[in-house]
Amino acid sequence: MRGGHEPSDSVRAFLRDVRAGGVAVLRLGGAGTMRERLAEMEAAAAADEGLGAMLRDWHGEASEDLGGEVLEFDGVAARAGARMLFRAAWCLLVREVSAEEVEELLGGAEMPEPGAAAQWSVDVALRWLPDVERLARGLAPGDPLLGALVRVAERWPLSGAGLRRETVGRGMVDGAAWEAMRGHEGLWQFFLDRVMGSRAGWWLADEEVRAAAERSLGEWRGETAVGLRGGDFPVWSVGNR
Repeated sequence: MRGGHEPSDSVRAFLRDVRAGGVAVLRLGGAGTMRERLAEMEAAAAADEGLGAMLRDWHGEASEDLGGEVLEFDGVAARAGARMLFRAAWCLLVREVSAEEVEELLGGAEMPEPGAAAQWSVDVALRWLPDVERLARGLAPGDPLLGALVRVAERWPLSGAGLRRETVGRGMVDGAAWEAMRGHEGLWQFFLDRVMGSRAGWWLADEEVRAAAERSLGEWRGETAVGLRGGDFPVWSVGNR
């Protein structure tokens, strides 16, 4: 974490780093407690018009590959997803945060209803949620952050598709969120692609998901390995400059 940094674009800079696939640095500036500095950065992000424009652009780029009904950009949902990812990273890196604070920050009280358009806009940033989970699991298997991330994934199944099966299953997923995702052709296909292309192969124990994945693969089914894969994931770092 970098001291003395102006917080006005900290969230935007963080998201740019994450999207670039490089080192994401959480920059904290100002005085006060860590929680007060987080609140300062979130207030700055809420007033940052550049953040809203960036999220809208990313939504437009992603939507070029989205099949089915067009989903309009939901700026409130997109900012909520960005805030949730930033908070998850903050909880991962600020190790003195208590279990109660983690639950408070990631409890989802400020998140919108998970309709199809909201899920797609939230996912502009929250699609990196599984990377936070993998890092948290490697840091401490019993970390309270893991349970909080489960509950985020339950609310936002599209963004949480890559979480490990022991942390999330369809029976735990918010019913309205699942139906909204399942009912939109493009969102459902994105979910299946993430299941098949990540370490979310555990999802294939679900009959509906497995059957849909097999149909999606079609003639390539016999030649494609469905389930686990190796790969590198974004590195999240803390600096002291």
